Amino acid sequence: MLGFENFKLKEDEKLIVKKQVSYVKNILVFPQPNPGNLSITDKRIVFEPTQGRSGSAFMYELNEIDFFTVGMMNTITIVTKNGEKYKLTGLFNKALIKGLEDVNIKREK
Repeated sequence: MLGFENFKLKEDEKLIVKKQVSYVKNILVFPQPNPGNLSITDKRIVFEPTQGRSGSAFMYELNEIDFFTVGMMNTITIVTKNGEKYKLTGLFNKALIKGLEDVNIKREK
């Protein structure tokens, strides 16, 4: 598991935004929120759970992200180029939306 305390910026990396979110991961057919922190840097996106399943952690280089969408109540879904989807809810999603746009991840409707 990527522990929150283990996330460190690389030497040539700049933090764009870091906020608390819940990554909603379906277990069988039931949605399970996994609270954690989402960090967007100028090179990658990292989610580190603070509670819940350690298997909910993820990290992608920006060039591995295809696009993101924004749903009701600013729910963000990040879609990777290999088709993985990550649904994120939280109070700070407007800042995360801006962060994704700032690192040139395209927003689809």
